[in-house]
Amino acid sequence: MMDQSPLVSVIIPCYNNYNEPYLRECFNSIKQQTYSNIEVIVIDDGSENKASDLLIKLGEEYHFIFEKQVNKGISGALNTGIRNHAKGKYIAMMGSDDYWVSSKIETQVKYMESINDKIAACCTWGYFIYENDVSKPTPRLTKLLKSTDLTFSALLKFNNIMQISVMIRANVFKEIGLFDERSVVEDWDMWLRITDRYEFGYIPEPLVYYRRHSDNLSNYFEKLYNSMKYILNKWKEKEGQKQSLNHVEITAINYFARDRKLKALKIALANFQCADKRLYWRGILKIFVPKFLYIKK
Repeated sequence: MMDQSPLVSVIIPCYNNYNEPYLRECFNSIKQQTYSNIEVIVIDDGSENKASDLLIKLGEEYHFIFEKQVNKGISGALNTGIRNHAKGKYIAMMGSDDYWVSSKIETQVKYMESINDKIAACCTWGYFIYENDVSKPTPRLTKLLKSTDLTFSALLKFNNIMQISVMIRANVFKEIGLFDERSVVEDWDMWLRITDRYEFGYIPEPLVYYRRHSDNLSNYFEKLYNSMKYILNKWKEKEGQKQSLNHVEITAINYFARDRKLKALKIALANFQCADKRLYWRGILKIFVPKFLYIKK
């Protein structure tokens, strides 16, 4: 009997992941979903040969669709998966070393099928798993999202959505376009574009596990900083845009003040309009504190 449930396309970008236990945990969590009508698409984003060989070996076992491309970043890998392979009514995204609760897809499909088309995507709560940090419990529940956190104006201020928790109606991409390959915070950009025209739903259950370690993008602040400014500049006409941009600049001053003091000073001088904020002056003070006085945590 043909499965009448809607197909879900799960896209997994992968770049130089040599950790077979993490990969297996990822693929097993999809294989063990209580929802069966799933296609898994793995995009190797220009990995070195040994990492690609590992994916090919695992592909023979887990039977996923596989494509290797030149390195384009996460955005480019997601776009390749959507453009070249995805046939599902819904699109879900997974990190290659993250994993899901077994009911994740089933829960989201039931939700999306039961609501109107104004809700273009939905997300869930989730857990962070911290690697090599005994000071933090693992797993640790992330912020408990509310519907008020998922409006355009709220997301313009701060992105609380875990990408691996999201499910999107595939037809939405035809209207708003695919992920912006000029940005390394492709998820935040996409959530803003979605909520500018649609609504974002959520399921108040922790259904995903996101692994945090030294290779996470949040550790590469310069790229993050430039991408956040680029994204915010798309929304100059929106209320709250200037405040969000000022927050990014103040954060950058404080971040760069420890190791890249000249850069921090240049950002501070270019953003004197933020001088009414306490964190602005905290950053200025940090610029003039010698680097050796900082205690490494």
